[in-house]
Amino acid sequence: MDHKPYNRIEYFGGLASTFKEESYSDIQVKPGNGPSIPAHKFMLLSTNTCKDSICSPEFNHEELATFLELLYCGNLAKEKFEMHYYCLALASHE
Repeated sequence: MDHKPYNRIEYFGGLASTFKEESYSDIQVKPGNGPSIPAHKFMLLSTNTCKDSICSPEFNHEELATFLELLYCGNLAKEKFEMHYYCLALASHE
């Protein structure tokens, strides 16, 4: 059996594209203010559940969008990370 080697850049690039294009999103993440953000259950939920949305009222829209960007892309611009490092730490423990 011939397997293609794991390519981290391609993997995260594909995830980043689906997030940015809102392709096949199946859940809405609701911040404390601002519009909901489309996402994917497999990235956010540890069990298969019928939820259509997740509420995170402790985070504003920008903080939540930054956390999801990190989750989907695997990195952030240094300035964005420095601006949001506290909320990223909190979100990672949710």
